[in-house]
Amino acid sequence: MDGTGYEIKGGRTLIGATGYDVPFGKTVGEVPVGSMVYLKENGKSVEYVVIQQGTPGALYDASCDGCWLMRKEVCSDSMSFGSYNDYANSNASNYLNSTFYGLFSANMQSVIKQVKIPYRPGQGYDQTASTGANGLSTRIFLLCSAEVSLSSTIVPTNEGSTLSYFSDCPTSGESSKRAALRNGASAAWFLRTPCCVYNPNYPILSVTTGSLVTENGSFGSTQLSASNYLRPVMVLYSETPIDSNFNVLE
Repeated sequence: MDGTGYEIKGGRTLIGATGYDVPFGKTVGEVPVGSMVYLKENGKSVEYVVIQQGTPGALYDASCDGCWLMRKEVCSDSMSFGSYNDYANSNASNYLNSTFYGLFSANMQSVIKQVKIPYRPGQGYDQTASTGANGLSTRIFLLCSAEVSLSSTIVPTNEGSTLSYFSDCPTSGESSKRAALRNGASAAWFLRTPCCVYNPNYPILSVTTGSLVTENGSFGSTQLSASNYLRPVMVLYSETPIDSNFNVLE
């Protein structure tokens, strides 16, 4: 931040059908969870949902303290996650932190935090996640099943904590909050969570199966070579300013 002053008039946001006054001239850190803010991708304004304010819990490194934003719609083009259920080395993670990150201006890039998120290292069916300071260093990432309040016996333990936006979602079954759209149509989107199951008759599945949120917002598994959509998430510095129209100021 360079200390520049912004003339702010004020504004309102709709959360759960109720309007709230939001004080502007301040920061994204003061915007209520569930509100929409706007970022520019290649100069075009795109809606993002505030899904968490502050560090989600003890599984997270201190770098995760900030304003968590999730793209309202999935990315335009579908893609494969990768050949194996190794998120750190996946096509998805590489795309988000190179091509997609490159859609933002240099000023915007400067307010997207480098964070360490919980994740399951490597490929296979091991259910042990790396957390805290041992998490994956990244700027733009996919959510895990725990963060969207989905529970399953075939996912890693301690891979994450439920984020505030998803705290009232069921741990199984459909959820409109988890469901995503692409140009107005329902779209399934990848999670970073591997499916940790071993089938001796089909051992290859132990390294090629991952998870996603289905079109209706429930938990699903998929072969990671199949094409699905990405729903990017990032953490901004809490002091990043916004204007009266919820635009993040670069």
